[in-house]
Amino acid sequence: MKEKQKYAIQGFYSGKNCAQSVIAAYANEFGMETDQALKIGGTFGGGMGRLQQTCGAVTGSYMLIALYNAEKLEDEAEIKNSNNRMVQDFNKRFVRINGSDQCADLVKVDLKTDEGQEIFNRDELKDKICSKCINSAIEILESILIN
Repeated sequence: MKEKQKYAIQGFYSGKNCAQSVIAAYANEFGMETDQALKIGGTFGGGMGRLQQTCGAVTGSYMLIALYNAEKLEDEAEIKNSNNRMVQDFNKRFVRINGSDQCADLVKVDLKTDEGQEIFNRDELKDKICSKCINSAIEILESILIN
């Protein structure tokens, strides 16, 4: 787990968004090229296109849960049911750790404005909030995605 967290955080600090960072940490495990993983997660940062809705670390994790079940199971109904159960379990645990799964609630600044971006950077919210969300997402995934 620590390797995936380290990889994801390095990606995050090199300019990848939170969703990209989480997905890329698992790319090889799911037979994806890292480039492809980064493209898939490209619009999910800042709570989906900076709309500050569901945290990118969460949406990235949901995509990985779907990949996991699609590879593990064959029956569509079984895949759907497993996806739903795992997403609900993930969400419950993520919210318990972080207080919310919504980007706006987590960072408490408007990322769509210059002022919000300035506060985000000044108050080091990338370090204080986003990194924690990425780390906890991977921690939860590791406990859920048991091969």
